Amino acid sequence: MEHLLDFLSLSDPNVRYVVLGSILLAASAAIVGTFTLLKKKALVGDAVAHSVLPGVCLAFILTGVKDPIYLIIGAFFTGWISLVLIDIITARSKIKEDTAIGLTLSVFFGIGILMLTVIQKSGNAAQSGLDHFLFGQAASLIGKDLMVFSSIALIDLVVLQGICNDCI
Repeated sequence: MEHLLDFLSLSDPNVRYVVLGSILLAASAAIVGTFTLLKKKALVGDAVAHSVLPGVCLAFILTGVKDPIYLIIGAFFTGWISLVLIDIITARSKIKEDTAIGLTLSVFFGIGILMLTVIQKSGNAAQSGLDHFLFGQAASLIGKDLMVFSSIALIDLVVLQGICNDCI
């Protein structure tokens, strides 16, 4: 019982980082996910989720460090490119949107896996733990990660507030 009370009191910094980081991440995902679901674009979310892998790998290759800011910038860049490609494929060909989404998802994810393999065989010692960044490991959150998550959550709220004000 004592361990449960220690956990619930959030007195341990590691527990505090994990709980706050998980709350920020879940809140950001829920805000964006609500709009994705309402616009019936859930499959686009899957495509973007798989398309960020090459961006994370490219950011690591270019910088050589696992700094969350660089990795998120790389992920944002390739996620945005995947959305643009889906729109271009749909607009300029007879391919339907769901097929374009599937094509984009598989191509970007395949390129990401190839890049991840190259990184693992490169011998760069800093690549150790990169898979935890990609696939998640909440127990390894630190204070800097909380700052990044807080910034992203704030950007999400500001952007979506602007979008919602235009809707009213």
